[in-house]
Order: sequence, then C-alpha cells, then structure tokens
Amino acid sequence: LACIAALCHDVGFVDVFDENEKYGAAFAKKLMEKQGYSASDIEIVVNAILETDPKIKNVSKISKMLSDADLGYLGTKDYFLWSERLLNEYLNYKHSNGDEKKWLKEQIEFLKIHKYYSQFSILNRKPKKEEILIQLQRQLEKLS
Repeated sequence: LACIAALCHDVGFVDVFDENEKYGAAFAKKLMEKQGYSASDIEIVVNAILETDPKIKNVSKISKMLSDADLGYLGTKDYFLWSERLLNEYLNYKHSNGDEKKWLKEQIEFLKIHKYYSQFSILNRKPKKEEILIQLQRQLEKLS
C-alpha cells in the first residue's frame, strides 16, 4: 500500500499545482478500484496521500513515511539545489514573483513548522535542516 501511495501522491501536479493531494488520492482510488483492492486498503492509501499536504497532520504510518521521503531534502546538503528547483516551479506556475526576501521568509517558516517522523530522519536529517534554517535566517538578515 505504501508503494501505491508513493507512486500516486504527486500525480495531481499534472493537472493542478495547489492542493494536488486530492487529485493524487482520487487517481489512486480509481486505480485501486480497477485492480480490485478492498475499500479499507483504498481508504488507507487515500488518507495517506491526503495527509502529505503540509497543512494536514500526518497520522498514519504510511503518510509519515511519505512525508519523510518527499521532504527528505530539507535536511541534506542538496537543500539549496532543490530549493532553487522549487522556486523555478513556483515561478513557472506564477506562485512567486521572484522576490528573494519573501521566498526566504516562506522557506524559513516552512522549515520551522516541518517535522520529521522516522528515527532515521530525526537523527540524520534534522540536524542539517536546523543548520540550513540558521543559514537562511542569516541570508534574510543581510537583505533586511
């Protein structure tokens, strides 16, 4: 079930940028119904995908795994590369005007509220994420 949720959780981006989780969940549901999965298995996958929305609390084990995998880059040396790619997506979808100060503030706020769930991520990614948060705060101070 975790594999299906992982495969389907971002398919909504094909059609819509905001709140794409509900599209991914609907896609997974349709796919699983065609394959004869039980209603309870479908519900597990749908809820796991919906819970990958950063505004929704992760409850299930699957959604916690998905969130750690999906946002693992926040605590790696590749953060700045992925952040730049994300900014380019936002620019392409007209969700950002390229204001560096505003972007930094949004990234700082996101890193402050983000939570890792797995022991691996807590031990191996959280410390780097905290370093990155400090770097971003310093960058913002220089712009102010």
